[in-house]
Amino acid sequence: MTYEENVIVIDVKPTNDITISSKISSYELNLINKITEKCGISRSSFIRLAIQYALYNMLIENQEIDGEWKKIIDQYKSESEKMFGKCKEKS
Repeated sequence: MTYEENVIVIDVKPTNDITISSKISSYELNLINKITEKCGISRSSFIRLAIQYALYNMLIENQEIDGEWKKIIDQYKSESEKMFGKCKEKS
């Protein structure tokens, strides 16, 4: 994690060796830290979940998605619901 012009740069290295770099404010980082602490998950898990949830919400609108992509979207939904459930249990 590095700091540049009042933003924090976080490089996340998921297990498949893809590096994601994003600039977020210290406020956003504090929110992420609070959520991950409350839910008992790592920041990388939170970021992965956020990406999956965003993709699910964007792609679910497309009624033409089927086959392998439909399975992936359903998996994203399932994983998101599990994580949200886990967070609700801890609150």
